[in-house]
Amino acid sequence: MGYPDIPRTQGGDPYPIIWDDAQKKWVAWQGQVQLSGSFTALDTLNNKVATDVGLAALDATLQAIGVVVGDRATEATLESAKQALASLDGKVATATKQDAAKGVLDAISTAVAARATEATLAAIKDALTDGSLKAQLSGSLVETDKLRSVKQAKMTIETVLNAQSVAAGTSIGAAVSGDGASQVWVMVNIDKQPWSAATGGGPHYFSGVFYDGLYPKRTDVTKAYTEGSEPAMSLVMPFAIGSFMGLTSPASWTEALLLAGTISDGVRLAVQNKHATDTATVTIKLVRMWR
Repeated sequence: MGYPDIPRTQGGDPYPIIWDDAQKKWVAWQGQVQLSGSFTALDTLNNKVATDVGLAALDATLQAIGVVVGDRATEATLESAKQALASLDGKVATATKQDAAKGVLDAISTAVAARATEATLAAIKDALTDGSLKAQLSGSLVETDKLRSVKQAKMTIETVLNAQSVAAGTSIGAAVSGDGASQVWVMVNIDKQPWSAATGGGPHYFSGVFYDGLYPKRTDVTKAYTEGSEPAMSLVMPFAIGSFMGLTSPASWTEALLLAGTISDGVRLAVQNKHATDTATVTIKLVRMWR
């Protein structure tokens, strides 16, 4: 097999040929570009002279790449590729120009890997603007006006008398107010016994001392309450409940709590030391609760 003379184009430029075993003759060499995630086939063109036929094949390959990445590359990237193709069309490709074409392809590959497709971005935009992407809340809203009108639970403790000396057979007391509390409790600490506690005075009471004003009643108690953390506690009733008013005193905590309510200003709380000889030390505290 001999080597023929170097073939040339109509313009006088040489172009490569290759022996075709099937045809048993020399034929013009067709450059091939394989698109499989990289552009390695372009290396076969390096330092070779491309023919018009080879340029046409390269142009077709680049256009195929454009179809593949058209949905993924940005408009700017595709425009760059188009300009690169235009600059090669109909010209003799040098090694430098081949490298430039490969650079454009590499740029397209990088852009494809890093960017979302234009179609994807358009779909997201449509979903955000056409109402197809919606958030739905379950449950119901409580009217804020109703919430504002509901008073929060609250409790205060007031020391009415603190460690006061009470002689044997005498009593001590003070006027208190309910301040609109839904429940009022009295706490008594006393270091002597027996002793008694009662209510008196105020617009809802007759004059005198009323043991029925507390539940449970604290009459002739035979236990001393010396620990501040363990006082004798009673619920202060809004009025003295007794037979003289045609009422029966509460017989249980359930009944007492049903009758509980705020007390008027000026109600008097009193503790009597019933010890025969000793002076007692008395502390009285008032607990107000708003519910």
